Amino acid sequence: MKTKKILSSIIITFLFLLFFSMLISATETNNNDFYKGEFFVGFAELYFGENNLSGDIELIEDSDRFQEKVDMGRINFYLRGKIRGKYLITAWLDTEEQSLGEIFKNLGDRKVNTPFEKIDAEKYYPVYGDDSSVVSEIDTAGKLYLKLESEELNAIWGNYNLTYNNNELINLRKNIYGANINYQNDLAINTHWYQPFSTQTRDELELTGGILYYLRQDDLIAGSENIKLELRDSSTDRVLESINLVAGRDYEINYLQGRIILKRNIKTLRDNGLIKDKDGENKYFMIVDYQYDYDSSDNQQNNYGLETEYNITDNLSLGANYLEESNDEINEYSLWGLNLIYRTPEGTLFRVDYAESENAITDKYFSDDGGISYQKINLNDDEKAQAWNIEFNKMLAEERDLELKTFYSNKESGFNSGSQYLENDKENYGLALIQDKERKENQVSYEKDISGENETDIYNLRFWRQQTEQRSYELEVENKVKTAEDKEDARTLNSAFGFEQQFDSGNRIYGSQQFTLYKSDEAERNNITTLGGEIKREKWRYSAEGSVGDKEKILLGAGYMLNENSEIYTNLEREYKDQTSTETTFGAKSELTEKTTVSAEHRIFDNENKNETSNVIGLDYLASDNLVLAFDYSRSDVERDNSEDFKRDIIGGAVNYTKNNFRTSNRIEYRIDDKVQDFEQIVFKSNSKWRYNDEFNYISEIEYSKEKEDSEDRYFEGTIGMAYRPIENNRLNYLFKYTYLDQKNYLNQDSIPELGDYAAEKSQIFSLDLIFEFNPKWQLTEKIAYKNSEVKLHSSEDSWARSETYLWVNKLDYTLRDDFNLFVEYRILENKLADDRRDGFLLGAYKDFDNNTKLGIGYNFTDFNDDLTNLSYEAKGWFVNLIKAW
Repeated sequence: MKTKKILSSIIITFLFLLFFSMLISATETNNNDFYKGEFFVGFAELYFGENNLSGDIELIEDSDRFQEKVDMGRINFYLRGKIRGKYLITAWLDTEEQSLGEIFKNLGDRKVNTPFEKIDAEKYYPVYGDDSSVVSEIDTAGKLYLKLESEELNAIWGNYNLTYNNNELINLRKNIYGANINYQNDLAINTHWYQPFSTQTRDELELTGGILYYLRQDDLIAGSENIKLELRDSSTDRVLESINLVAGRDYEINYLQGRIILKRNIKTLRDNGLIKDKDGENKYFMIVDYQYDYDSSDNQQNNYGLETEYNITDNLSLGANYLEESNDEINEYSLWGLNLIYRTPEGTLFRVDYAESENAITDKYFSDDGGISYQKINLNDDEKAQAWNIEFNKMLAEERDLELKTFYSNKESGFNSGSQYLENDKENYGLALIQDKERKENQVSYEKDISGENETDIYNLRFWRQQTEQRSYELEVENKVKTAEDKEDARTLNSAFGFEQQFDSGNRIYGSQQFTLYKSDEAERNNITTLGGEIKREKWRYSAEGSVGDKEKILLGAGYMLNENSEIYTNLEREYKDQTSTETTFGAKSELTEKTTVSAEHRIFDNENKNETSNVIGLDYLASDNLVLAFDYSRSDVERDNSEDFKRDIIGGAVNYTKNNFRTSNRIEYRIDDKVQDFEQIVFKSNSKWRYNDEFNYISEIEYSKEKEDSEDRYFEGTIGMAYRPIENNRLNYLFKYTYLDQKNYLNQDSIPELGDYAAEKSQIFSLDLIFEFNPKWQLTEKIAYKNSEVKLHSSEDSWARSETYLWVNKLDYTLRDDFNLFVEYRILENKLADDRRDGFLLGAYKDFDNNTKLGIGYNFTDFNDDLTNLSYEAKGWFVNLIKAW
């Protein structure tokens, strides 16, 4: 543990030294070497004081503010500029107010995402009387952000997307808060380091044809997800295609609920040719890596990795990877690999990838019903596992119309990486010869798959010809041999002939005939006749497909174009052979009018053992130029013979209104879930701001959530604020704020809350600040505050401890000269629970110096300070306050 703490400190210290050394070296050059548009702003404050403490010291002894000797400080700065005209640097730091001994500690800690940050990505912070906007060029989940950029180097401490993709077996993508250095040249180096403040997991979901999917966990770490689609071969499970999805463009995610809504419908199946065998068709799966369960304890595990690539020649490169991770949930995980790549502009590719993993990087779960239910994938994760991948592609003909593709992969059980999770030993190899010329394609291929004790050999021959611009034909022959332990080989020889005819109107017809030319006793015959077509008439679209023979299926579809970007559609698919099943989809997604956008889908799947229903409805309505209304509803309903029935309903709505200087944004969601036991949740978020004129502002903010299972958790916080800052006659200013807090949490009986970490609290806080100028030299400040608080150490207890506190502060400032200010304060503090009243004076003076420096000194004759969140008795004594701004 001590070694890991040292490593953490070394990394952070190195980044600071790198930043400041470059800053110093830049300032030593002439000013023209530093980026002309450089921007720097900073703030530093130091506070030294002495307290003569008495009273209930036990309650306050852990607070930095109430030690006998007090030293506090805060450093905050932002910098953006160029160094020597080559390096662009962006730096930001906010230590927050802490004791000097702690001010630079825990800079690497990641802050907790509140539930409301997960609902509203564009967080709104109430600044009374200030109509400014906030633009941030930093992305960090902690106190520190550093970024150094050049044509070759990109170094960062903060949030970043880590991508290791040189090795096909590793192919790692993660969103991380930590350190990353990426150097690109003939020798490329990409290295990272971070500490896991949450639990990593992976969910794999078979696409259902809908747009709504549930993750296994909720309350995700905001921004931690990586989502991709994989197209997998139905016979060998080999990944044929991988697509990385982009948030906002391809999907929307609710971090609090753990829900994903795809922006578009994705066809769940991809035809792998004419021949339809018993293994089905190639399918799409959604792979989601994400983090949850934030742990703010003293987590000192160090996760780090490295990817390098050296360009030996223009065409040949050698790469290496190393990754080591650990957290409280897993043993130490390691992954390393080597790869060699040879690539020419003429299209030749030769690559060798090797990787070895030890232990499991995270748990893996699979769902075939859109996330309604999951099953854990058990990996052999207690030992090392190796994997090989070899590929060779070459254009054989000078005209580049004949290509040879070969591959070989061998992966041991338990091997796992950013892209691979193996339950069994798996070996794949094959080759294909492809000719792709104008109006014709020829392909011959062979592939072998060995998975555990099962083997599959596939021989395929395919010819495609385009007779005219509108007519094409296709012929395919496939020989498949499946070998299973203690069973005879299952051999099939299938052939199929198909055609497609396009018409000028956009209509088309197609068909195919498949025959089983030979089968062994262990195999099944698979003769299928298919005929289908699509008709387009003005705004209507109709489709139909039917199959008879050993596979009997009918598919009907219709769509209506409401306008250029709007369609209503429905599809019906019914299979009759083996186990009868029916799948029905109704959907609409587009703009009904210029003011109304609707998205809706209803899907029903039914067979002898399972009935599944899911619904998604969304509506955005521009009621006027100022008012936008939104509504969405989703429901999932599954009934199974061998497991408990399951239902989940989520209904949500939003109202956004903007007019002149008033704006309000409101969002509410309600969820009910009865998978194991009744679970209810409601979340509400509201922000409003009214700028009456340039002098008067009003804001309000409400955050509310409630979860109910065996017990009930509730959180409510409401704030209203007003500010009056006159422009022409600036003698009187005032700020008003009122906050109401109601929080109740049911803790685990095994957990003992520390003193002050209340499981339940109800508080009201009222404050009013007035500033009045008699003349340019004399200024009066009045502060009135009231706090009514009820707390209890555990929500299950019946009794509340109630406390009422009043504070009145009178401050008189006198400007002796432009750089010297004197002040005197008189304070009154009353606590009704203690039946106690204190009052007294505080005297002090502040002197302004050049370069935005201020020094203050004084003595506190009172028994308290003016912070109602941190009260103490007999906390009087001298103080020194130093403030510096840049």
